[in-house]
Amino acid sequence: MVKEPTTTETGPELSYEKLYRPAKEFKSRSDYLDHELQIINPKNKGWGFLRPGKDFRFELEDLLPAIAGTIGGSVLAFGIVGAYATGFGLPHEFLVENVRLELVIVGLFMMLFHFLNPRLGGVGQHGWMIPLIPLVVAAGGHPLALGVTLGVLGLALSFVRGGALLQALTPNGVVAGMLIFFGVDGMLSQIRALNAWTTGLGIAYLFTAMAMAAMLVYALLAKLQARWAAIPACTAVCAIIALAMGAPFQFQTAPGFPNFNPFYWWGADTGWMLGMPTLEQFIAVIPFAIIGVVMWPPDAIGLIAFQRAGYPAGTEKALIHIDDTFKALGVRNIVTNTIGSGVLSDPWGTYVIPASIIKRPLPAAGILLGVFFLLSGISGFMMDLFVFPPVVRIGLMVGVFIPLFEIGMRLLKTARDTVGAGMCLATSLFVNPVVGWAFATMVENYGLLGPIEPERLEMMGKVMSRKTQLIISTVTFIIVFVIMGWVGLLPGVPKF
Repeated sequence: MVKEPTTTETGPELSYEKLYRPAKEFKSRSDYLDHELQIINPKNKGWGFLRPGKDFRFELEDLLPAIAGTIGGSVLAFGIVGAYATGFGLPHEFLVENVRLELVIVGLFMMLFHFLNPRLGGVGQHGWMIPLIPLVVAAGGHPLALGVTLGVLGLALSFVRGGALLQALTPNGVVAGMLIFFGVDGMLSQIRALNAWTTGLGIAYLFTAMAMAAMLVYALLAKLQARWAAIPACTAVCAIIALAMGAPFQFQTAPGFPNFNPFYWWGADTGWMLGMPTLEQFIAVIPFAIIGVVMWPPDAIGLIAFQRAGYPAGTEKALIHIDDTFKALGVRNIVTNTIGSGVLSDPWGTYVIPASIIKRPLPAAGILLGVFFLLSGISGFMMDLFVFPPVVRIGLMVGVFIPLFEIGMRLLKTARDTVGAGMCLATSLFVNPVVGWAFATMVENYGLLGPIEPERLEMMGKVMSRKTQLIISTVTFIIVFVIMGWVGLLPGVPKF
């Protein structure tokens, strides 16, 4: 959990407006951007309307994270809803219109939230959950039930300052194992889908051409320390190659607004064609909602690490506020899913990371991102670009699944981490990743893999007692195991 500072270098009595100095007064543009970060939010203003020019400013640099976030967020939205559409057998037209609904509503949310709080990490799309969507469908889960349950758990987490609790409860090795599993499983699913698309077109060699091009561009960006540009760069290159080799593409989605009627989306024969969720469906999604919320703290803390790496000294008040971000994520998830979207929410890395690298505070880029998202949904033609297979498949690979695998590998710092990750990974492969996470967490917390490091015991002691930790770990595993058996997702075991 991020500790809130009580003072600033400039003193709490001065406002951003009084501390602001024009760029021409600085020796370089970099110095000006550093100063902007150091004076943003000097009064520790939390929720409250932000006034452009008085509490923050729009700068040309804000366009970069806004554009990157628009492409990344759109690709993730298509990935999540597309996984649902495949599982439920829904047509392409449903996929496009549901993502249009997501873009328009979340665009409005981004503009609203970033005018209200300067330290929100965005209300993005939960790409980590894409490999779990087929399991949600197999378990008989309902998208509305999952979205609302995830939102309620996230709101509860924010009000009890539970980010630190979840972080302490989930061992480092288990987090690494989950990331590696999601990364590899996600990459394989996108590779299979892209290969099937090119084979179906009769130009199977296009798959190899795009794969080589994407990896070369990704390697170049890694060398230049610019992997934040991986989604726009790799997808643009692969889309151009696909078109040059004869892949069909046409603009066919007309401009317009989505259907905002929840009864249309959650009707028995309209929208999702699933009807309203039952109590059994709410129960079935509980383990998936838990694991979704468990991923919020490490994601947010990872984004804060990017901010610390890019921002100069004296910028603590420009960093993401975890609990405020979780409140926004919870509200966004409940509202957007109730209206009809199937997308699950997470801190918005594809805009926070570029903003951190170019040294910009979050409000202006977040508001521009909301505008771009809104315009993309209304325009129609942008939807056709985002759903083009080279864009959505390559975008998910380089923007979500390869980074997940890389981050997971980086977390393996000790032999204990490696064993914990191996246990999580093996159980996920034997059973499923939800049971894998719960079982490995319980085993790790009981110390069955060896003595727990003193540093982690100290961190856990700050948020819960040792007894509480063991009770929560055990109860969580029992709940997950019983529900997975109840919905028939324990291999070889009849439904309970």
